[in-house]
Amino acid sequence: MPLRRFSRLGGLCPVLPTASLRATLCSGRWSSSTSSSSSASGDDNNNNNRLVDVVECPRDAMQGLRDFVPTADKIRYINALLKVGYHTVDFGSFVSAPAVPQYHTVDFGSFVSAPAVPQMRDTTEVLAGLDLSNTKSKLLVVVANLKGCAQATTFKNINYIGYPLSVSETFQKANTKRSVAVAIEDLAQMQTMCQQSSQKAELVCYISMAFGNPYQEPVSVGRVEELVERVVKMGVRTISLADTVGVSEPVIIEKMFSTLIPRFPQVTFGAHFHSGTTSSQQKVQAAIRSGCRRLDGAIGGMGGCPFAKSTLVGNVATESIVDTLDQMSMTHGLDRAQLKVCEGIKHEIFGVAVKELLLARTLNNEREFTKLCFEHFDRYDRNKTGFMELDEFRNSVQDVFSELGAATPSDEKVLRSFGKLDINGTGAITVMAGARKLLSKKLKELEAENV
Repeated sequence: MPLRRFSRLGGLCPVLPTASLRATLCSGRWSSSTSSSSSASGDDNNNNNRLVDVVECPRDAMQGLRDFVPTADKIRYINALLKVGYHTVDFGSFVSAPAVPQYHTVDFGSFVSAPAVPQMRDTTEVLAGLDLSNTKSKLLVVVANLKGCAQATTFKNINYIGYPLSVSETFQKANTKRSVAVAIEDLAQMQTMCQQSSQKAELVCYISMAFGNPYQEPVSVGRVEELVERVVKMGVRTISLADTVGVSEPVIIEKMFSTLIPRFPQVTFGAHFHSGTTSSQQKVQAAIRSGCRRLDGAIGGMGGCPFAKSTLVGNVATESIVDTLDQMSMTHGLDRAQLKVCEGIKHEIFGVAVKELLLARTLNNEREFTKLCFEHFDRYDRNKTGFMELDEFRNSVQDVFSELGAATPSDEKVLRSFGKLDINGTGAITVMAGARKLLSKKLKELEAENV
């Protein structure tokens, strides 16, 4: 018997507001005003170019972890990523250790005031250990000041140097210890340094907090457009709009890219989204529809900026990006088999600790857990019939467990659970309850280990 889609399970899944401009509700004040009349849908770009550059961000994935990841593990993981076929791998940073807070308070259940270590302090050693002999992927590092940029330009294998320039004055000071005005001056000098260096690395500008911020500072398409214009005049040709705290909505994303892309046709615009699992696919779809052809992600949805706010919001999962691109008949060139290999290595190295934030938030909140399950159940009902067959059910259940960092159930258990399903969907509730019980146990074990 097929499974009724999760949206029909007796009202367990909370009804989410549609296109509610969440940036207005939980971040900086949003305005759709622009500084020019230029705007386009981006549909022509979609028709002419279906290739999307996917950027994998292990640096972003690891930077908020409280335990230092051994250099050998980083090298092993990144070397595996270099075989997937990514356009770029954002693998490290040149940022001074004092710039990383020794403690940051995060909202994830019983884990508070978790120590943050300078996770990327071994970037030079990691770079030396990378096998670049059989990869087309380019390497990117992030810097926070001129000293870091100067250091990065000395390495011949670093193709891109990224710098975060924020729409938010508050975040710019927290992230780089600079005002926005000074950061713009630094960016201009970095562009000159890149152009004059023998390695000819290309500067990538990340516009942080482009879609909203938690500081109640105003955000608008026009404000972002003005900042982009200043960056473009420096000669920067790759600009990535970052949803640093995960507050963007599809309607805002489409408005932003459909305004900027036709206004600055010489620029490659990227999207660096942080997102809860239930909205990531819609964000990616909105970016693609409006002409964006560069997407950042991290396997398993790892990541989050420790400078942004009290709760880390993970990157959009690379798996979700690839699924979405396939559904939209876009081209990405990634090797799915190798991507699976990387997922296994990621679980082996980082284990369940990678999802501590998600685990605790989810298990302490029934609605959050229900939303997570709903997304995966709904995602595998590809024809939107409201029902699932066994294969779709198996894939969705395994995906839920994988997302939460737990061992996936055996085929026998999946089949047994599927066989218990009835027309009212109570079997699905049983599956959810079992998953929640297992993950609660894992969380308690984690807590015991960290006492």
